[in-house]
Amino acid sequence: MVLVHALIRYSKLGKAMRATAANRNLARNCGIRTGRVVMLTWLISGALCGLAGATFAMNSGTFGATSTDVVPGD
Repeated sequence: MVLVHALIRYSKLGKAMRATAANRNLARNCGIRTGRVVMLTWLISGALCGLAGATFAMNSGTFGATSTDVVPGD
């Protein structure tokens, strides 16, 4: 989480991500390649979700389609 914070707070990509989120047209007019920023944002998001899933599987010992189902009454 510290690395994600540092990426978003201090890097050029983080600055571009914040500008694109605030106003995509203005960011594009300022020279930010918004399509690339959006693609990299989805890539980072997907990688973090994959990491979270792998961590969950390692912690639970098994992983299946119903691994996170909650049984009523438990």
